[in-house]
Amino acid sequence: MKTISIVTACYNEEENVAELIQRVREVMAGLPNYAYEHVFIDNCSE
Repeated sequence: MKTISIVTACYNEEENVAELIQRVREVMAGLPNYAYEHVFIDNCSE
């Protein structure tokens, strides 16, 4: 199985992360032949 790596840079995006995770899960559910990892990079948020 192939793996897709999703890298998301964040800066003060605390309010949006949960929705982003949900949307990525929905998209990836439509790609059953792929595994995925979702990496978040926090760019010194305040």
